[in-house]
Amino acid sequence: MGKQISMILGVRWSILHLRQLCENEVSRWEGEHDVTAVIDRVERIAVSVADFPSLGDQLVLFPLFEGLRRRFPESRILAASRNELIRLVADYGFADETLLYRKADWSLLRSVRRFRPQLSICLRRRSPRANLCFGRLSGARWTVGYRGSGNGLWHTHLTTFHENVYRARRHLAALETLGGKGDLLGTVQHLARTSAWQPHSRPYAVLSPCGAWNRKQWGAARYAEVASRLAELHPDLAWYAVLGPREMEQGCDDAFRHASIRIDV
Repeated sequence: MGKQISMILGVRWSILHLRQLCENEVSRWEGEHDVTAVIDRVERIAVSVADFPSLGDQLVLFPLFEGLRRRFPESRILAASRNELIRLVADYGFADETLLYRKADWSLLRSVRRFRPQLSICLRRRSPRANLCFGRLSGARWTVGYRGSGNGLWHTHLTTFHENVYRARRHLAALETLGGKGDLLGTVQHLARTSAWQPHSRPYAVLSPCGAWNRKQWGAARYAEVASRLAELHPDLAWYAVLGPREMEQGCDDAFRHASIRIDV
């Protein structure tokens, strides 16, 4: 009985010791990888983004892809997400192709490896499987992921997740890890130049009542009232109201009475 207890205690001590060694090694790796990557030439880049459902969540990704395009102008960029709105990144010229997937599994890994990236970036902090698919197993020479959860095992470089920072700037931290720099104003200007409805010869303003949470919803009557007042105060601007299916169901389009406001759906 005494020998069995000693064996159990010995095995338990070995497991705890091995766990501590692993945690220490991961911490050491993460510290070593906390450096700016020196990358001269990259031909293919794969990027996995957090797939929030709203349009605004997709738009805040644009500065990252615009910065990647400027940092690696000759690269082919793949944007991967579980949300179909990721196509907007390619529609506006920030990525060359998109990869829509259901879950991070072997099928996704095979798709990423077929793309043959030299640089792979994973911005999914809470998905170990996504970090596996877009980490070292992707075949990329350089990989970037968020610090924590043992990601130092899967990535060559780590970036900090800035939770209380504007999401667009949070994404740009990954770009800064690669020696690049984002340009929020430049991204907005690029969108303005590529938007088909923009009046190029006249300053314009855009109104959007969109929001996933109820507390962000203006309501049709209030939205139309604010829009009409602003249009009257600034007649020199071309005004656009951007409405989605939910706003149309709420009657926002019927609530408008101001002739100078154009509705885009």
